[in-house]
Amino acid sequence: MHTSLIVKVVTGRPQSSWGEAVAVPVWKGKGAPRGTLFTTLDKALKGALTEVLALGGFNGGDDIKTVYTRSKAMPARVLLVGMGEAKSADPARARKAGVRLARAAHDMKLKKLTLGATPEARGTAGTHALTGSLVEGLLYGTYRFDDFKTKEPRPVTLRQVQIVPEDTTPVRQHQDALNRINAIVDATQLARDLGNRPCNDLVPTTLAQAARQVAAEGGLKVTVLDYKKAEAAGMHAFCAVAKGSAEPPAFIVLEYHGGKENEAPIVLVGKGLTFDTGGISLKPAENMDHMKFDMCGAAAVLGAMKAIAALKVPKNVVMLIPSVENMPGGRAYKPGDVLKTLGGPTIEVRNTDAEGRVVLADALAYAKQFKPAGVVDLATLTGACVVALGSECAGLFSPNEMMASRLSAAGEATGDRLWRMPMWDEYRELVKSDVADVRNSTGRAAGAVTAACFLEPFADGYPWAHIDIAGPAYNEHTTPYGPKGATGFGVRLLVNLVENWKA
Repeated sequence: MHTSLIVKVVTGRPQSSWGEAVAVPVWKGKGAPRGTLFTTLDKALKGALTEVLALGGFNGGDDIKTVYTRSKAMPARVLLVGMGEAKSADPARARKAGVRLARAAHDMKLKKLTLGATPEARGTAGTHALTGSLVEGLLYGTYRFDDFKTKEPRPVTLRQVQIVPEDTTPVRQHQDALNRINAIVDATQLARDLGNRPCNDLVPTTLAQAARQVAAEGGLKVTVLDYKKAEAAGMHAFCAVAKGSAEPPAFIVLEYHGGKENEAPIVLVGKGLTFDTGGISLKPAENMDHMKFDMCGAAAVLGAMKAIAALKVPKNVVMLIPSVENMPGGRAYKPGDVLKTLGGPTIEVRNTDAEGRVVLADALAYAKQFKPAGVVDLATLTGACVVALGSECAGLFSPNEMMASRLSAAGEATGDRLWRMPMWDEYRELVKSDVADVRNSTGRAAGAVTAACFLEPFADGYPWAHIDIAGPAYNEHTTPYGPKGATGFGVRLLVNLVENWKA
């Protein structure tokens, strides 16, 4: 489970009270600017930092060098954090440097760390933004999920980070920026926690309880529809997927009112399959345990709502999570079934493992009652999208140019990158059914595209975009961005989208 850090701005000269180490960002290259903190420390250490750079043991690339001060007047360690070349600096690289620093701090069992701002350099796009991304990466890098370990002692973790600015901007402004970063990171770590929880611990009703907690903390309105209420509302497709499981479903609604009273809300929809066996169309046994991550879309939209409320974003936002288990029980829905839906179009079930789009169909139809300014759904929807794009980005599908451009811009700004995929009429023809309006599976070819085309008829009457996050939702191995497991992909993306939304 993630642990919240105290992150604050400090000014003045380095002292022992600043913690067990001072970390200094360093650009690569002999002529690169070193910054005030580097110069101050180097002078106190009689040129030791400059000597390290001159001897070639550290070049400012993707590495970290520890210099021991042997001085009671300052922390015992100075960590030189390689940032690469200033001319090619970007937020993504700064985040990775922050993650590396967090891992070094973890290995050294540091509890308190002071971090310098990135030195100002010509050719860098937004030094303040790079410092923010460095801090963001540091906070992400502290994440561990060990809630269910009983024999291994919990490791010493970083508890406090102090930031030394490079300019004369008032401390309050720096602190406000840090508070914003901390709120988004905290929300992302919540999404990671939810994704990493085992599927016998996180079921639809406990996911609903997590939503209630977010609502209580942020002053949001919460509504949870159980099976009977969802069925009475006309969500027969959602209920059909839930029938095979002993765990009751939960259709979760959060409402945040930060904008004007009559302002149309932005609706965020997250697929909430807390476990997916494939149902009657049973998945292979290998890696089926990964299906606990099939609710990462839900985790992302819930995390986004937490951050939006914490930041008091002046917009109206609604969150919808259709949450079920897909199990092969005696009452499970079957291949060949035809399902009625809230939105109207009927669904021919060709494969019960294509269940995510079935529950999303009713959620997208439910969104219409809010008269939204726009709707975005996030879902670990298809393995086909992983084959197409890997884990470096998510697939973006939208027939609406405004939605596509806003989401693409948010992806570039936050590092939650998206790649727009086609939705041509030829693909739409493939989802038509002989016995119903649409069929939920068309086979392997263009699987991610046809899944989006299946959803489109249910997103009727408003601007809509679908994001397939099956690739970046979780890591099978430790990466430069984070540990193995859920990534929290989508939280930053959605917060940025909402913050920058213009009517």
